[in-house]
Amino acid sequence: MKKRLLILIIIIIVILLGILFYYFLLNIKLNNCKKMIITRSSDMWGDSLDNKIKCFAEVAAKIGISVCHTDISLPEGYRNSKFENDQGLISPITLIEECYHKVAIINTDISLCDKILSSENKDICYKDIAYKKGDPSICIKIENKNIGYTCYSHVAKISKKRISCDEIKDDSKKDTCYLFVFTYSTDIKICEKTLENKDFCYAYIAQNNEDFSICEKISDQTIKDGCYLLLSRGKKDISGCSKILEEDKRNLCYEVSK
Repeated sequence: MKKRLLILIIIIIVILLGILFYYFLLNIKLNNCKKMIITRSSDMWGDSLDNKIKCFAEVAAKIGISVCHTDISLPEGYRNSKFENDQGLISPITLIEECYHKVAIINTDISLCDKILSSENKDICYKDIAYKKGDPSICIKIENKNIGYTCYSHVAKISKKRISCDEIKDDSKKDTCYLFVFTYSTDIKICEKTLENKDFCYAYIAQNNEDFSICEKISDQTIKDGCYLLLSRGKKDISGCSKILEEDKRNLCYEVSK
């Protein structure tokens, strides 16, 4: 009995010593992060400031987000386009939020993206988490349409997961979702669901179905002419060229569709 108890005590001591050694190593790494020198001349995305923030983030991912609040002193006259605001200034908050962003990616923790105040940086954080998890539903949280579209496009390719835009309540975000879906779809019913991109939707669906009749549904004449031109060229079928109203575009259609 005493022997078993002694073994148990030894195991506990070894575990505790292992934990203490682990945090000792992390503390050494944190001190090394603080000692990292930020070069004044660099203005590249992967420069010494970015590397220093990454160093803090790696420690923060292990022992807590408070590490991100470590003060980072910048050399006088330092410039870095990644972190500067419109006035050319680098705010400590921006550096803290960049650290949050990096920790969020390391730990796949979307709640840290929610703490970022800058709407663009928050959207990029959501996008990066969506990429890592291969989860298109995270793209729904993105406000910026361009970032949102990129998110849907990339995640769909790597995850092969079906994207259901109908579940999105925000009309603007729903439209961004449909904008990605109809790019690859053959289902014309999708175009009735989108609010802002109906004409582009019909144009894509026409190409995907190789169907001139769908181009006829387009209201904007420029987009409609483009629909006939691209489809005629793709099919090598000049029958659609005659429906193009703009003369230069119609002549081009006959040339490239032979």
